Amino acid sequence: MFKCHCVEVNSFSLEITDFNKDDFLEFLLCCYPGTLKRLNINNVLFVVPIAHKYDVRPLVQESKVILGTSLTECSKTARKKLEPTHG
Repeated sequence: MFKCHCVEVNSFSLEITDFNKDDFLEFLLCCYPGTLKRLNINNVLFVVPIAHKYDVRPLVQESKVILGTSLTECSKTARKKLEPTHG
């Protein structure tokens, strides 16, 4: 399971205590090949901290794109709301 010299190297289980199990499952489903789960605006905030901690760079990069797109869309919406109405 592990390629490093750590306590868990000979174990068949690993206890993860710094993320909740639902968020970790979402992370696994997003990075495991063959699953239909895609990283999206609904799960990115749960998945990106885990991807960052475990250095899953493709998910971190995809998270940046998703969050950047979302911020751009929010910014456009806010600007439209702030524009003076003509009438």
